[in-house]
Amino acid sequence: MKPALKLPLPLKVNLSALQVLLPVTGLLIGTTFLAVSDFSLGQRPYRYPFNFPRQTDAIKVLEQELAFYQNRVQQSPNDGLDQAALASTYLRFAKATGEANWYLLAEQAAERSLANLPFNNAGAVLALARVAEATHDFDRSIKLSQQVLETNPSHEEAQALLVTAYLGKGQVAEAFEGADRLVQQIPTLGTYTLRALTNVAKGDNAAAERDFAKALAVEEPNQVGSSAWLRTLMGRFYASRGQLALAEDYYHEALRLIPNYPLAMIQLAQLETRQGHYRAAENRYSKILINQGAANILDHSALQGLAQIKLLKGDRTAAETLWQQAETVFRQHQSLGSFGHRRELVRLLLNRGLSSDLPEALELMAC
Repeated sequence: MKPALKLPLPLKVNLSALQVLLPVTGLLIGTTFLAVSDFSLGQRPYRYPFNFPRQTDAIKVLEQELAFYQNRVQQSPNDGLDQAALASTYLRFAKATGEANWYLLAEQAAERSLANLPFNNAGAVLALARVAEATHDFDRSIKLSQQVLETNPSHEEAQALLVTAYLGKGQVAEAFEGADRLVQQIPTLGTYTLRALTNVAKGDNAAAERDFAKALAVEEPNQVGSSAWLRTLMGRFYASRGQLALAEDYYHEALRLIPNYPLAMIQLAQLETRQGHYRAAENRYSKILINQGAANILDHSALQGLAQIKLLKGDRTAAETLWQQAETVFRQHQSLGSFGHRRELVRLLLNRGLSSDLPEALELMAC
């Protein structure tokens, strides 16, 4: 069971979002470290070269930060900057836990912040942009990011959000231009990783691999979330090229850094399914779904993964039940007004393979 977190409000929200392209910033903050550097990186480039915080310690630090900003907001409810900081803390909880209710809380706090401080409030605007990105409302994420860039053209987070939104919409040229500009402006793990993703989208695997290597070379301590994200993306990259053993190493290292990291668990489960390790894959998908009181942002992907395994094992009836559950969760909690949501539903319908789904899939593709 995932450890229960104390919600800051008496609210339980059953949302399910789509796969997240996690932003550049790290997921976890911490001051307590473990000594884990008892290995040589020579033949294992996937290994993290620094000490890193225990996940439980990092969550405790986030809880302290949350309590601090909640107290500030209670004392000064009309202060827009404190509300924006609270929204940012909620977003860090969302990334650290994968639980979707934190996105709703972040959105609400950011909206209150803008109501109190409608101008010169980039923190609140970008919090809304990150929520939009997480729910694959790429048009809204682009609009909000551009709003910040109008007054601060070199803002790194706003530029990074633009890159991921353009990638999400398939606008590869715009995404590469933005990612390349970011690398020239500030060469970091995050910016090299974004440019690697755009190179993958361009089909330039050699350039992508070089950028991934550069991202590893410049990673810093105290950015464990970003490092786990990078290794998950590298695992996916190598899996797509058929280098399954190397992909598995990167996934396991991401999970060593952040146990039960949802994105890495989903990707590793997909790899294990491909390798025929169905029981291991089922266990990973089930961990994503185990806490139904706080829906995970990858619930519907986990249900589809379980459906695929049932189909591969010859149980079409069970597979169809799981696909129906995934579709129900998706339709209940996602608007089809955005490109990203329509695309994800098309994938679900086509993966299910029913001829009766084809007309709707074609209609959604034409929108």
